[in-house]
Amino acid sequence: MRKPGKGRSPRILFECGGQSTVEYAIVLGAFLAMVVALAAIARAVGSGVVANEAVEAASHSAGETFLGTLQDALLY
Repeated sequence: MRKPGKGRSPRILFECGGQSTVEYAIVLGAFLAMVVALAAIARAVGSGVVANEAVEAASHSAGETFLGTLQDALLY
């Protein structure tokens, strides 16, 4: 009588291990993309680019009248 699991060939066991390698590669790629994106955002914030863009956008979006400015502020 054969014991369960003893009749498998080693080749079958190695064929099942490829899925985890592919999943690891996909997750690692996504993680590295997030790290690079966060580094780019931190660099933009640190250099003042974000603050300059915010000031420029705020000055262009303010209305010419008090009512227009109030609407822009409330709609933002």
